Amino acid sequence: MYEFKTPLEFIGLAISILGVFAGCHILVERVFNYSLFKAALVLIPAFLRLMFPSDENILWFENRINKRTIFESWDLSLIFLFLLLLTFALSIGFWLFLILRLLSIFYFPVLLLVLWGVIILLNNIYSACNQAALRFKILYPNKTTTKTDILTAMQQEPGLTFKLLSMYFWSNWIRTPLVTFILLLTIFLVVLLYWPCWIINLIRPNNKLRINEKKTKTNYFSIYSAVLIVTGIIINFIAS
Repeated sequence: MYEFKTPLEFIGLAISILGVFAGCHILVERVFNYSLFKAALVLIPAFLRLMFPSDENILWFENRINKRTIFESWDLSLIFLFLLLLTFALSIGFWLFLILRLLSIFYFPVLLLVLWGVIILLNNIYSACNQAALRFKILYPNKTTTKTDILTAMQQEPGLTFKLLSMYFWSNWIRTPLVTFILLLTIFLVVLLYWPCWIINLIRPNNKLRINEKKTKTNYFSIYSAVLIVTGIIINFIAS
């Protein structure tokens, strides 16, 4: 296994790997005509919608993505990054501190741990109700046009309602941290890959990079990938 003699070597390797990823990303997108980030970025508003179904701010996120892609919106990307980081920290932090407490490694206050667990419990119940309601809306599209209709349909089929609620409730304990981590990693990579473009567009508002145009995007990533790979090699050469 390769051992890093200095932190600079690790930084150089990380920069080079990011450069290779940037080059592979645009190559895959050109060959298959599909962005590696597309599916995950569509899931982010849907994921937030399950957690906050009545929050009008989610509509702003959805409308913003429809009008401008997230690759053009540095503000939206950073908001998503913050929200996903917060959600992941809250969901995974409880288990981390609980394990550390049980192993007597770190004595996190029991009262705070209980309150934290109750918050996650209530959130998982709330999310399970929303997910079950959404499932009913999919199963009975003609009978569930309003919230009242969905609630009526759920009351008419208590067995199915209980089954869905139980399934979503228990799966959310694992799925929420996992999905949040995947989305967090995705949006983090978006920020790493597109921040130079955002800075250029802020500096040159009248001559922006049209990152959604294939030719512009290919040129951008080709240059970005080459610069990162060369920079990483130079850093490793200096550090070795």
